[in-house]
Amino acid sequence: MVSRTSGSERAQVEPEDRAIRPVQPAMPRADRRTSGRAALFVALAGIVLLALNLRGAVTAVPPLLDRMRDDLVMSATVVGVLGSLPTLAFAGAGWVGARLLRRFTAERIALGVLALTAAGQATRPWSGSAVAFLVLSALTLLAMGVGNVILPPLVKAWFPRRIGPVTAVYVATIATGTAIPAALAVPVADAVDAAGGEGWRVALTAWAALALVGLPTWLVLARIPRVLPMAQPATQPRVRLPLHRSRVARGLALLFAMTGLNTYAMLTWLPERLTDAGLSAAAAGGQLALFAGIGAVPSLVMPLLAVRVRRVELLVAACVGCFVAGYLGLLLAPATATVAWVLLTGLGPSTFPLCLTLVGLRSATPATAGALSGFAQGFGYAAAAAGPVVVGVLHDTTGGWTAPFGFLGVTLALMLLGGVWVAPRRTVDADLGRATGVPDDVDRPDTLVE
Repeated sequence: MVSRTSGSERAQVEPEDRAIRPVQPAMPRADRRTSGRAALFVALAGIVLLALNLRGAVTAVPPLLDRMRDDLVMSATVVGVLGSLPTLAFAGAGWVGARLLRRFTAERIALGVLALTAAGQATRPWSGSAVAFLVLSALTLLAMGVGNVILPPLVKAWFPRRIGPVTAVYVATIATGTAIPAALAVPVADAVDAAGGEGWRVALTAWAALALVGLPTWLVLARIPRVLPMAQPATQPRVRLPLHRSRVARGLALLFAMTGLNTYAMLTWLPERLTDAGLSAAAAGGQLALFAGIGAVPSLVMPLLAVRVRRVELLVAACVGCFVAGYLGLLLAPATATVAWVLLTGLGPSTFPLCLTLVGLRSATPATAGALSGFAQGFGYAAAAAGPVVVGVLHDTTGGWTAPFGFLGVTLALMLLGGVWVAPRRTVDADLGRATGVPDDVDRPDTLVE
């Protein structure tokens, strides 16, 4: 049942059985008075600043790794663990983030994410040992992963009619926050070393300031939250959405998982594939940068298409087609038209911004969006961590690249299947309503208005 109120009050969607399906509680009257343009501007600024802080701890480290290894006495094993931490932490954050959203508003969680990120960035370079650096890095990355989880429900709650454009903005911001730390790490470290300071430590610590810049916006938003914990009767235990029973949710998780698996497999193994084909290490590094950088273009376009295109599976099919063409070129003729193959392969992960957009479009309320985001990202990043390992094992076992690319081809078929499952224009709430026998008349992607 959808009820509307006048003025600045928002429409609310209430399922018939709260014990099975969650609802977004009505916005308090004081909050409604603050839901004007100023609050929306602060919300947009907060989302952008949060997104800008979600990758710095990952990409600032590799350029400085040689200096860090000398000072912290890192073994090759420790370096390997450090390289796998981001995907493992982000996978765990899917589980942690979904549970935090059952108890706290997303706005308060965002405040905690930035505070923990700032603390982690500021302390880990000065930890004094490799083990302490790993532990603090894991906590910092876990906080960033929770930030990944809460962004879709925040967009759903604050900009329900602008999910595509706002998602495009924050995905592009994540890409910016990924590139800048990597580009500035060495110049900053060199400048500090030249002045007689602790170069790599200062270069890593500096990013704590960026997290602190975002705190004031979330201090404001935490007082006027829109992503509230799931509601349930006082006599009932906390609601847990059985998302595994929703075909739409399973499709989104599968699409996210296969996107992450292929992306991280290429980030890990593309340079070695190209050097095996005769390219220099420098040329292979340049191609890797091209693969990573080309994704900024579809991150701006795909969320807008997701809102307007009725057949989402066609967008997924186009991305799978780019992967297939790129993989065939890299397998059969990697030293010929290499740029073309890398560009095509780099366009394949355009399903990543598509997934983030669909979290909002396939949820009736911000609370459901939070649960769906945690479900899809937890499963997705866990699969992403396995991708580079499986490709490496197959390459070492066979001594060639046919088996690894064959494996990736199978995952592309699963990606396409995920696109088919998530394509129906109905919410996860409606899907679960049918699965549990609870009537549901809410079938529209956006059920809240500003």
